Amino acid sequence: MKSPARRRPRRIQRLRRPEQLPKLLRAAGPTLPDRLASAVERLGPAALPVLWEIIETAELVEASAEGGGVLDTEDAAAWAAAPPAVRAAVHATALVARLRPDDGAGRLLDRLVLLGGSTALSLPLRDALTPYAGDHAEAFFDALAATDDFDLQMLLTSALAGAGVKDARLRDILRNELLPRSIPAFLDSVRYTGDPALLPDVLGLLRDAEAHPEAVDPELWRAFMGAIIATGGKAPDSVAQHMLQAALAQLPSD
Repeated sequence: MKSPARRRPRRIQRLRRPEQLPKLLRAAGPTLPDRLASAVERLGPAALPVLWEIIETAELVEASAEGGGVLDTEDAAAWAAAPPAVRAAVHATALVARLRPDDGAGRLLDRLVLLGGSTALSLPLRDALTPYAGDHAEAFFDALAATDDFDLQMLLTSALAGAGVKDARLRDILRNELLPRSIPAFLDSVRYTGDPALLPDVLGLLRDAEAHPEAVDPELWRAFMGAIIATGGKAPDSVAQHMLQAALAQLPSD
């Protein structure tokens, strides 16, 4: 009796030419395979015209897609429901960030400003722009001054903070716009920017929190610790005690 024939494993298409990118990126899952990313890096500048085309035509899909908004790449159902061109644009943006072309800052910033702060490409564009923000801070501040889109303002601010920019204009935005809306987001931005001028603000918030510790989210103590250390301060022993108490409270009881 003959043994049943074994199925041959399906061959994974290899990237040899930039023209293959649209199809491969449309078919990729939420996490871009390392093999594909490495192949794009080997192509280098030759891949950029195709990547830019994918990114810069995505707005046409965004405008016609139902249920637009920020795309959560960790939500498998949302990723599967997104138009293939949008999925490809998300990956193309990450690949441009890897290649870091000289004109990347301007083109990515233009795309983010055009699309706004609440589309499927908004977060990927912010992430791709962050490495550029330190050297192109003035362009970011110009974009901030020119928009009243709060979501866009927060993404631009996040990119500046993530790049470690220390500037009075950024401090004003963090204090006057972000802090009133979210203390955790403020502390997170302070930790990224590491601006010593913001240490007094953090310590003031800490005094308020310690006055009513029962009302403080346990994770906030960790955020205080990170922000204080990043800005050159020394956290009071009480912060470590709060963190320990919060950790003990999360242990399963017998």
